[in-house]
Amino acid sequence: MVTTGIIGQDPSNNLGYIQTTTTGGTLPYTYLWSNGATTANINNLTADNYIITVTDANNCISVDTFTIDIQLVIPSVITPNGDGKNETFEILGIGGYEDISIEIYNRWGDLLFIYTGSGFNYTDRSKQWDGKYNGKELPMGPYLYIIKISKDKDPITGTITIKY
Repeated sequence: MVTTGIIGQDPSNNLGYIQTTTTGGTLPYTYLWSNGATTANINNLTADNYIITVTDANNCISVDTFTIDIQLVIPSVITPNGDGKNETFEILGIGGYEDISIEIYNRWGDLLFIYTGSGFNYTDRSKQWDGKYNGKELPMGPYLYIIKISKDKDPITGTITIKY
């Protein structure tokens, strides 16, 4: 048996999916994924490796691994001016990662914001950086961010600019 898959990212929720096709062997097939799912296709997946075990009617087994890697869309500017647009450091796709950390620094290296926890929880705007430090608005300008999405990957760094 051969199992092939299409791996993608759902634009409506920025989570991953895997659609499989199995050929060969004797129908019917049964499916067992490493996350406990028992269907050929799975969705709403966080970034991780997923193993599928396919068994045919003759108990022949095929095992394959698929990797979901969620792409992040990181803004370059926030405008925390109360107009409801770009008010926070919202990172599209971050909800697809289990354990993350986000740090924001000023140009002198002072830590202004830190978030550690699940990416899904960071999608709550009340947990996102709002351009403030100790409740006070920060001046316009660039700020350094460091985003860690996995122990196995290098941190993502860049600048986010505050504009009013």
